[in-house]
Amino acid sequence: MSKPLRPGARIDRAIEEFRVEDMQAVADAAMQVSKTSNLSMKKMISSERGRLNLSLQTVDDRAGITKSHMWELEQGRSVNPTVRTVHGLAQALGIPFISLAAGALNDTQS
Repeated sequence: MSKPLRPGARIDRAIEEFRVEDMQAVADAAMQVSKTSNLSMKKMISSERGRLNLSLQTVDDRAGITKSHMWELEQGRSVNPTVRTVHGLAQALGIPFISLAAGALNDTQS
């Protein structure tokens, strides 16, 4: 019989699996920067938000970030977002994570 897990162990394991997946996605994005050098996270955010006719408030609520941070990202005033922020924005806007992550990397190199 297996040893029972301590309370919260399943959550800890799920968080660790999420971190590993995110780190792999960031590594994949870094490897594809040359293929995606024309991508810009701020441009993708702005164009997709406009195409979907979404307010800053709607996107930031969906992404789990503040309205001011959302505006700074879209304006290019904030660069080097966290993986969690990129992931949240990708989900909120329906943009593939790998594309948005590559765009974020490109924006930090500008």
